[in-house]
Amino acid sequence: MNLFIYLPAVSEKGRRLLESARLLPPGINAEVFDTRSALVRRLRQPKEDSLIVVLFDPSHEDLEGLRNARELLVGVPLLLVLSDQDVPTMALAHRLLPSYISYVDSDMAQLFSVIRKLLPADHEARKV
Repeated sequence: MNLFIYLPAVSEKGRRLLESARLLPPGINAEVFDTRSALVRRLRQPKEDSLIVVLFDPSHEDLEGLRNARELLVGVPLLLVLSDQDVPTMALAHRLLPSYISYVDSDMAQLFSVIRKLLPADHEARKV
């Protein structure tokens, strides 16, 4: 199982996200990307396992840029953690067809609950 985390800027909340990712069951390969181009490059590479993508606090430019790479995310659960609920942000976010939307100021436990529900049954059974 692969978990790709796009984290363009490390903040206290971003650090909490990464700390929480370490608590996921064994066998989850978490990769962190700090640039959109690095994430897109990795999405273009073969993936031997299932995949979940988390975009943490993406800018409007990030959302627009990833919209242009949406074909790389077909069939991939996309979880967005946005900084605000402004109309332009939400419009850009929904164009990506996310599986889940949360906010930077929300409880990370909800995000990781969704991630755990998306894990294949064999990973969830090995939960620590």
